[in-house]
Parts: sequence; structure tokens; C-alpha cells
Amino acid sequence: MVRILSVPFVACIIALTFFSNHVNAQEQGPVTEHPATVTWSELPPIPSVSAAGENTGEGEGEGLAGHFAGVHKDVMLVAGGTFFPEKGRPWNGASRVWNGSIHVLERKNSGEYQWLDTVFKLPSARAYGASVSTPEGVLCIGGMDASGNLADVFLLSWDESGRTVQTTAFPDLPAPMAFMGAVLLDGYVYIAGGTAGQDKGHTTKSFYRLNLQGGKQSSGDDWHWEKLPSWNGPGRMMPVLAEQNNGKYHSLFLFSGRKGAAEGEELLYDAHVFDVHTKEWKQLQEVRLGDGSVRCLSGASSVSVGLNHILVFSGADSEDHREFRAAQNQYRNLKTSAAQDSMRGVLNEITDKHSGFSSEVLVYHTLTDTWIKVGDFPRAAPVATQAFWWKEEIIIPGGEIAPALRSPAVWKASLGAKESSILNAWDYLLILLYFITVLYIGYRYKKNIKTTDDYYKAGGRIPGWASGMAMFGTLLSAITFLTTPAKTFNESWIYFLPTISSLVVAPIVVFYIIPAYFKITVTTAYEYLENRFNATARILGSLSFLAFQVAKFGVMLLLPALAISAITGIDVMVCIIVIGLFSTIYGTVGGIEAVVWTEVLQVVVFLLAAALSILVVAMKLDGGVSEIIATNSDFGKFDFVNWDFSFAEITIFVAISYWVGGGMVPYIADQTVIQKYLVTKDAKSASRGVWVNGILIVVSSVLFFAIGSALFAYYAAYPEKLNPALPTQESIYPWFIVNELPSGIRGIVVAGIFAVAMSTISSTMNSMSATVVTDFVRFKPTEHKKLLVIAKVVSALFGILGTLLAAIMFIYEVGSLWDMIRRLTGLLTGGLAGLFLLGIFTKRANHIGALAGFTGSAVIQYLVSMHTPMHFMTYSFTGMLSCFVIGYLASIVAPVQAKKVVEKSNE
Repeated sequence: MVRILSVPFVACIIALTFFSNHVNAQEQGPVTEHPATVTWSELPPIPSVSAAGENTGEGEGEGLAGHFAGVHKDVMLVAGGTFFPEKGRPWNGASRVWNGSIHVLERKNSGEYQWLDTVFKLPSARAYGASVSTPEGVLCIGGMDASGNLADVFLLSWDESGRTVQTTAFPDLPAPMAFMGAVLLDGYVYIAGGTAGQDKGHTTKSFYRLNLQGGKQSSGDDWHWEKLPSWNGPGRMMPVLAEQNNGKYHSLFLFSGRKGAAEGEELLYDAHVFDVHTKEWKQLQEVRLGDGSVRCLSGASSVSVGLNHILVFSGADSEDHREFRAAQNQYRNLKTSAAQDSMRGVLNEITDKHSGFSSEVLVYHTLTDTWIKVGDFPRAAPVATQAFWWKEEIIIPGGEIAPALRSPAVWKASLGAKESSILNAWDYLLILLYFITVLYIGYRYKKNIKTTDDYYKAGGRIPGWASGMAMFGTLLSAITFLTTPAKTFNESWIYFLPTISSLVVAPIVVFYIIPAYFKITVTTAYEYLENRFNATARILGSLSFLAFQVAKFGVMLLLPALAISAITGIDVMVCIIVIGLFSTIYGTVGGIEAVVWTEVLQVVVFLLAAALSILVVAMKLDGGVSEIIATNSDFGKFDFVNWDFSFAEITIFVAISYWVGGGMVPYIADQTVIQKYLVTKDAKSASRGVWVNGILIVVSSVLFFAIGSALFAYYAAYPEKLNPALPTQESIYPWFIVNELPSGIRGIVVAGIFAVAMSTISSTMNSMSATVVTDFVRFKPTEHKKLLVIAKVVSALFGILGTLLAAIMFIYEVGSLWDMIRRLTGLLTGGLAGLFLLGIFTKRANHIGALAGFTGSAVIQYLVSMHTPMHFMTYSFTGMLSCFVIGYLASIVAPVQAKKVVEKSNE
């Protein structure tokens, strides 16, 4: 330990400690504005429609409300709707015009928009139904005309070659319906609420869905609308129905609406969520802003944005409109013409001073069940219209902007985030101190390297506790640093049990695995396979390790680079080069001894970073840690045991299988971990390191899960600080780092991300070099000095390779590779671990059985992954088990004598 307590190291720790207290001097200050901004522009207005409902070709019309609208094949379709000619008012005798036209807005290659001169026809004039954009076209559902509600459903699709709109019939509704909400989710169109039959004054609790793929329903009947259970609340018309992720999967959200005319047109403020998996409703809190005021969203339009947010535009709720509604109901109930004439004047007076509907743009966060305001319409805001995505922009065409007054305006909105904070001088100073210390440690241990034994095994000079910290630093990647808080924020502590596998399997590792390696003289784990089986098994093991490390190397470097770039504003490519370059330099120059001691430093840095993040949140919340616990408890975030008997989701049984499989694999067959045993002087020291590692993994798991819980409590208390446009789940922690951590603390956390990335990379470089030199270069006798040069060159080449892979992945946007790699971990390394188990725990296993087990395991793993719903966390267990069983049975059948381990001499 004395060796690492150099002046730079002490200086770094003192600086980190000093600046961890800097948070106490920070002024939190009130939130002045939301981090997201809504930018508005206008597209060409909806063309004019005649009193007969026909296109006049005279340019901008009087607008439409209650129309069907959506996008198909990069054109916008606007169909049906109503308006009052010359801005007339129905109580003054103006007749409502029912539009039967379909207008098409085309986007030119130049980026300009233009309405087609040709106007197409609906089956009949109609309005006030629901419409949903689907991949096949715009589905128009129900609605009404002058005679009453309608039940027919049809699809409007754009024929590019014929430049025409085609109409395709779909199954009718169970009853004529109008004024319902509709949304598309996972191939189903859902509708909720509205008025049914010809009783337009009463609302319903109808809730149906239609499978767009057609065919048979679950009941076995022909294609039809499937009735679903209703929510626990009143019926409603003109609600908001939206879909968005609830942290685990997408669900349906039903907001607000109002009762019918015969029910007093009561405004509703309630909210409900429907779980499409369990088909159960749950009531949410009312549509209520942070100041306690409630909102009615009747007639509002909505779109889902980002990962867990829903944008809601406008709503027929304002003081003026409530006054108008009361006067209108009074007018409808009057029995004499004289009384109605008098009331018309009151209605006209109210309408003349009507300021329009709510201009607010609200955003709802599905995880914390909170509402905030993010902006306003630049002019009169419309209701009774649709909002939908067209490419990367939100479109809101037409709508009603005041009682009986329509608008032809077509709004285009885009949601973006305001520029985030960047690091300041204190932050960069702390990061610089970290890098100086890392380089110093690499230089400090350069002089100890005389042979490849020094380069790969540190001559056995590493104490057990440092070996354990290094082991922990290797296993904890930057991906864990970022994804664990995100998983907890979005879901719960359900993934906590699998993470403690290292401590669970520690006794097996200490009493069986480590003694097996120390009985023989090895530099790589795969030498044991040759000693126990044959050279083929050794080469197979080495190649499997190298292939897996190369596959994940680029991801391990790219993801932290993306996070650091998001926090600092530094170009991603620069971050990749910095991480790769520094890791390569100190790892190549100082060998495994420098790698171990830098990992000790890095563990201290990123654990300090995690602890300080939680501390900052606790200090920012009025209730501190108690509020974090209370908020997460209220939302069930501390649920970490699922007792369902299933291997398809995270249950206690999956966790146990991961303890046996995934938790065991790195300690048996991963050279980056095995090498940490071999840098100590004996099995006792190595065992001490395994216990230290297991304890640190539990501590770090608690810290990183607690960060997710702290972030959840923080953004539940301050929803206005959360950016709804975050691109990925993993962005939540970097967003907090950038915008909420004080100067100095922010630098520590960024240094922590650098540390966790570099510890994994430098250790991987050295282990891959050890595997290549020890398991392959050995075939050609080489002098010790030359072999040491080769070792350093190979290590440097792997560092360069990892950097290049990360750069290539960034340039070509290989985004889904990490999901594949997580599965490869179980699919490939499980079988490899099974080989070691065969050798350590059986005496009868031979090389034929070992190779048969490995091959058979690969086949079984393929079948498990492709043809069963089993969770990927079970793959390591099934891989180990299948390899062990097949290998042992094949060894019994094979007429070959098992090879005994040749132990090293004690002389």
C-alpha cells in the first residue's frame, strides 16, 4: 500500500475530499425555466371548403374541427370535420357544415410543403370520430354526421404511383360512436370513451381494441373490435388517450375529458393507466401541476415524446370557457323564444371576449406521475384536432380555437433541450489530477518489470486486498456505472439480487477454484485446460476468451465516451481517443502491477463519485434521505424479489440461476479475473482478494441502485428539471451530473466515469496480451527479453484495436451491439466455464468428453436463445450445466483415459 501513496496520489485524494465538501457552499436557487423548449412554425393552412362541404380551390379556408388527420407515406391527410360559414354562431342560426373532402399535404424534396389541387372524397361527410396514423394508412373510426353517430371504420392510404387516396373498409364498431380517444400500440388500435348509439348527450366507458393484422381474435371469432375492461371512473367524451413506456413496457394512459350535455358537461380531471399485459387499470393522480392547480384536457391532442413523457396540447379549460359552458347549458334548457333571444346576447357577449382555450403545452412523466408546463402556443390554441409525428416534427392541423370558431392553421412543433451546463476550471483540474496520477503510477512501476512474469503476474507482489479491489474494478464496467441507476430509475431494485452473485459464489471460488490454479504454475487460465485435458482444449479456451473480449472491447470504450461527451460537450471521438490513449500508455508501460494499482485508485474515485451523487440529491431534497426512501416506497421501487415461478423474467429463480451461472463464470474462466489471483503470492492472498471483491460488489450495487432511487425521488420532487427529450434510459444519470451537480463534485463524477472505463480497458489489454503470448507465441521458442518486448507490443496493439473499434462503432452508429454482447456472455462463456468445472470437480472427464461438452453446449445454447422465452441471465447457467452434463456422459462413453493434473513441485 505504501507504494501507491505517492505525492500525486495523496494530492488527488485530498483534492477530491476537499471538493466533495464544496457542495455545501452551493446555492440551489429556484428553477427559472424548463430544460425543454417547444419551437413553433406554420405549414400552409388547410384549403377552403364550401358550404356544401366541397373544396373551393380558393386557398386558405375557415378551418376545420373534429376532422380526421394523420400521415402516410410522407403525405398528410386531412379529412372530414365541420365549420360554420363566415364565422357564424349556431345560437345565432348559423348552420354547421359537414365536410366530405380529403385534403393532401405533400412534402417536396426541397423541404417545402404544398397542398394538392386534387381533392378526394370520403364515403360520406362526417366529423368527431377518431383517427390514428398506422404504417398502412390513416385509420378513421366512427364519428357522426348531421343525422347521428356512425359505426363504420375505414383506412385512408396514399397511393404514390396513382397519386390518389384509397379507402379500405375495416370492421365496424360494436355501436355507433363519436368523441372517443384513440391510439396505436403494438399493432392494436385502442379506443376509449365517447358517446355511443344515438344518445349524444350521455357518455360511455367503452374500451375496445382492434388487431390491425386481422384474422381470428383470442376468442376464436372473426375479425372484430375486442371489448376490454373499463377504467374505474366515469364515462367521458373527448379524452386524451396516449401510449408511453411505464419503465418496463408501453402502457395506455387515459386523461381527463368531460361529461355529455345531458350530464351537465362536467369537466373531468382524473387520470388512469391500462396495463396491456395484465389488462388491468390503475388510477393515477389528477391532472395537477406543481402549484396544485388542476387541468381539464377535454379536446386536447397529445403525442408521446422521449422515453417516458407525453406532450399534451391545449384543452377546453379556461375561465372564459367555463363561463361559456355554463351560459350554453342555460340556453339549451330555456323553453321560450324570448328567453332564448335574451340569452343569445349573453352568449355573444361572452364569446366576443372569449380569450380562447388553454394555450398551455403540458408534459406528463409516466414514471413519477407528475405534470408540468413546458410552453405555450404562440397564438390561439386549438382543440378538437389531432397531434401526430411527421418525421421528427409534431403536426397539429386546424381545430377549434374559440366557441364555434375554427382555424385553418397547421402548426409544426419540435421539442428540444436547452444547452446543458459544461465543466468549469475546478472540474477540469480534478480530472487533470486524476490523469496525472494514473500516468505517474504507470511510470512508477515500469522499473519493476524484468520478465513476462513481472509483466503479467507482478512477480506475486500484490497484496490480497489490492487484488480484490482490482478484480472489482475489472468487473465493474462503465456500462454498469450508467445503466444500473437508469434501470432502478425506470423500474425498481428487481435487478439487485443478481448483482450480489460474486459474494454468493465466493466460498466455492475460495475453496475449489483458486486452489486448482495454485496447484500448477500458470500465467493464463487456459493453461489449466491443457494440463487437465489437452492442447486443443487450451487453444479453444484462449480463442473463446479473445473473441469475446474483442467483441465487447469497443462497446466498453464507446459507451463511457458517449456519456462523457454528453456531460462535457467534448467531441465523442476526442473522448474515445483520450480514454484509449491513456489506458494504453499506462497499461503498456507499467504492466499488470500498474494496472492493479491504478484500479485501486479508480475504485476509490468512482465509489466516491457514486456516494457524492447520493449526498447531493439528499441535500437538495427537503426531506433528505427520508424523502428518497418515502418516495421510492410509495412507487414500489424497492421491490427486489419476484416470486413468480418463471425463467422468462427477473424472478428469484432467475436470480439463483445467475448466481450459479453468471456469477461463477468470470471467477472460473475469465483471464481478466483469474490474472488477479495470480498477481498475489499464494492462494490465501488470492482468497482474501475474492472476499474483498465480493464485499465491494455488494457495496457498489447498493450505491448504484441507490443513485437510481435518489434520481427518482429528485425528479419526482422537481419534474420541471427533467428533460423529456432524453435519447436513452442511460442518459438520466449524465443529465443529472451536467445540470445538478455542483462544480468540483461534477469533476469527481466525470473522473469516476473515466476511471471505471479505463480500469476495464487496461486490464483487458494486459489479459489479452497474456493470452496471446502465453498460449500462442509459446509454440516458437523466444528469448525472455524479446518475449517481454512482444508482450508490451501486443498489449499496445490491443489498446489501439479497442480504440479503433470504438471509433468505428461510433462512426457507423452500431447501437444495438451491447444487447447482443450481453447474450454472447451467457451463450459462449457458460460453456467455457463448464470445461473448467469438468476438470476441477470430476476425475473421469477426458479431452473427448470436454470437447463434446463444449460443442453440445453451444448447440443447446443456440436452441435456448432462439426457441425459448428464457431470460438471458439464465444463459450462463444453462451453458455451464449442459457442457458439464454432456461432457461427463461423453467421457464415460469415450474409450480414453482421463488425464490427471500435473501439480507443480514444492522443491
